[in-house]
Amino acid sequence: MLVSDAMTKNPMTVSASTSIGEVARLMLDEGVRHLPVMEGGGMVGIISDRDIKSVSMPRLVDHEAIDVLRARYDQPISELMAGDPLTAYPETNLAEAVDRMIDNRVGALPIVNADTGDLLGILSQSDVLRVARDRLED
Repeated sequence: MLVSDAMTKNPMTVSASTSIGEVARLMLDEGVRHLPVMEGGGMVGIISDRDIKSVSMPRLVDHEAIDVLRARYDQPISELMAGDPLTAYPETNLAEAVDRMIDNRVGALPIVNADTGDLLGILSQSDVLRVARDRLED
């Protein structure tokens, strides 16, 4: 089985200039855990819900800390994203892509065109689990 058989095609993306707060709201509203980050028509990184969670609310009510947090949420996602993410190609063997995800402890791989680098999809843990479930039902 190939990555193209399991990936989510045409994934939602965000611009590198989108604020951290806006990306957090988008991920929550859309129920996604990974978003490719685009700039100038190309993918420049990926952001995960774990990255967003690293920017957390102060435990104690401290007005200064809240102001710092508010300023952090206004920063562009490019300040928080993982640049130069691991990728795979549609024709990559799915088991190989899963091994890459496990070995590198990542929850998703952007899927790109081998010749152009254009973003075609994303392979997430949920996509892999969906394939496993379908196989178990057979």
